[in-house]
Amino acid sequence: MEILIYGNLVTHGLFALFLVVGFFLVVLLGSLFAQFRLSANLPFEKSLFAASFATLGWATILEMYSGLLNPIYFFVLIGITILSAIWVATGD
Repeated sequence: MEILIYGNLVTHGLFALFLVVGFFLVVLLGSLFAQFRLSANLPFEKSLFAASFATLGWATILEMYSGLLNPIYFFVLIGITILSAIWVATGD
């Protein structure tokens, strides 16, 4: 965890943000390609919800354990997760 704290200090708080955004993109694209391979369609809203929910878990660990993530970014991620859950619930 010390290397994450050092990287965040050197980049003035952007390292944790880039970690979270990178994790979000990897999960989003992985979910999209997996769903396309299995069902031959792209339900973007389900992939967005899966990615935002997984990223919220990762960001919670970063925020609680070491305080790396800025609280503003954390609350934005909570908002994205809530909006994607509403989108999935109202779809289909």
